[in-house]
Amino acid sequence: MSNTLNITLEIDGPFNQLVKLKDFVRSSKDEFSFDKIEPMPEELKGARASENQADQYQQYTIWLHENWGCLEPDFISCRIENRQFLRYSFHTKGTSPDPAILKLSSLFPEIIIVMYVEDELDGMRSASEEHRGLYGIPANVFCNGKCIQKFTHPRIDFYELRELAKEIEART
Repeated sequence: MSNTLNITLEIDGPFNQLVKLKDFVRSSKDEFSFDKIEPMPEELKGARASENQADQYQQYTIWLHENWGCLEPDFISCRIENRQFLRYSFHTKGTSPDPAILKLSSLFPEIIIVMYVEDELDGMRSASEEHRGLYGIPANVFCNGKCIQKFTHPRIDFYELRELAKEIEART
C-alpha cells in the first residue's frame, strides 16, 4: 500500500498573479485541480474506476506519475494569507507532484512556490507551525519552471527566495 503524503503549497508573488493563479487552478469540483495545469487525456479519465481493467489502469497511473507526479490528490483547503501568499493543502499517495508544480511555475513565472512534503509513515501528520519548527520539513522551491532549491527548513522567508530566484535567473 502506498504511503500518504501531506503536501502544503505556499505560493508567493504579486497579488494580481495570486488571484489569476487561484482562478486558473480552480475547477467546478475543486479549489485546485491538476487537470487544469496538465489536462488528462479524455480516454484515461474513466480509468481510475476501472482498476479491474489492468492495461487501462496501468496507462492511467503511468500518465499520472509522468505528468502530475502523483495519484489524484484529495484536497483539504485553500486560502490567501493576509493578501500576501496562497496556501493549498492536500493529501496524495506515493510521490510528490513535482511535474505539475514545475509546469504551474512556468505558467506563472512571477510567482514562487514552496512545496512542503510530509510523509505520514514518518509520523509527521498535519504538522503545525510549531511542529515544523521542531523537526523541519523537506521543501522544494519552484520558480519560472525550475526547481531552484531542495532542502529541509522550518520556515521559508519569501524575501530571501525572491532574491535567490533573481540570482538564479541572472546566471541562466
